Amino acid sequence: MGASLRNRFTASVLFGASISHMLNDAVPLIQIALLPVFIKEFELTVFQAGLMVSIPFICSTVSLLFAGLLADKISHINQMAIALTLMGFSSIMIGFTSEITPLVVLLSLILVGNSIFHPAGFSLSSKVLKSKRRTTALGFFNAGGIMGFAVGPFSVGALLGLFEWRIIYFFWTAVIFADVGYLLTLKTTKKLKSEAGAQTLIVQEKTHKPRFRAVLTLPFMALLSVIGLDWMGRHIIITYLTSFLVFDKNFTIQMASVFLGLISVVGLIGGPLGGFLADRFGVLKWFMVCIGSLVVCIYMLLVSPHIWYLAAVALIYGFFAAGEMASGSSLVSNYVHVTRRGLGYSLYFLSINGVSAIAPLIGGLIAEGYGFSAVFYGAMLFMFLSLVLIWLTLKRNSSENGTQPATINGS
Repeated sequence: MGASLRNRFTASVLFGASISHMLNDAVPLIQIALLPVFIKEFELTVFQAGLMVSIPFICSTVSLLFAGLLADKISHINQMAIALTLMGFSSIMIGFTSEITPLVVLLSLILVGNSIFHPAGFSLSSKVLKSKRRTTALGFFNAGGIMGFAVGPFSVGALLGLFEWRIIYFFWTAVIFADVGYLLTLKTTKKLKSEAGAQTLIVQEKTHKPRFRAVLTLPFMALLSVIGLDWMGRHIIITYLTSFLVFDKNFTIQMASVFLGLISVVGLIGGPLGGFLADRFGVLKWFMVCIGSLVVCIYMLLVSPHIWYLAAVALIYGFFAAGEMASGSSLVSNYVHVTRRGLGYSLYFLSINGVSAIAPLIGGLIAEGYGFSAVFYGAMLFMFLSLVLIWLTLKRNSSENGTQPATINGS
């Protein structure tokens, strides 16, 4: 394969993975944006609404380890297509539901599809470019997911005033199946030279794989703990932000949904730029800068008195939230052997989804007892603890002279 054809195929793979990531993350965010609608239509308490969010995340968490092991065995593109197909069929069925129990079941299937997608998508994207540019590639891949965070809530804001909420899921079903068709066209090319030399993208090379226990090194386990604390805070905020805006700030549901999407819009810049800055100044250092900046932004969202101040702080929050993602996912590649990245990314998302399953419940209990403002302070505490843990573990054990963790041989 010539250099020009190889470059075009690299761009096609990264583009397809990024667009698929957008759809994969857009559909689950619809549920969050519609949470005030569900509270009113099904007459839920805040805690019951939190449980409605937590149950799908529990199902997603249970499926993650299987998804990671599968990503190390089959074509990444096949796995991504399977995941999106499951989400598409579940979205169709949601359009015909009128009771809370089947709705929660179908929302759970969407989150299972989301989990099946992520290990394959990140493994594929981490192999597109050489290791010195890996975080940049992952930044573009993450930008797709961030776009999903934006367009999912925006679609609620745009369509809810015109159509009944179930129509929104029908709309996304059509887009999902169109993307599955595009992904399958990428299977016509089999190999692409990558960071490991003759390593394949679509058909993985057969090589010796470290055992499961070899993946669980102390630095990697410390990273998973950091990710868990960080995302505990992030998921508490993302779950109750629209409810906070509607019930405490007197926003309309449509306006709160658009505001939630606005946070993600700037991530289209923050994702790729964050990946570039991490490669330039050090992955671990940029990771810490982003988390610290998010803590400050959460406090500013809480105390900002005017909608324009809120909007400005939300944009800053969105930039650093997106900029952090490439660093976190790149650190996984640094600590896990290339042939076990599917497993490594499944454990990475197991950490995220594990806390995501309980974060809405914790946030709901705090909100019912002390109000939505207390939810923000709780989120700040979790994220501050993640910074402390980075300093006590990863930062002190870094082998990059304070900026870059050691890279596992073969990665």
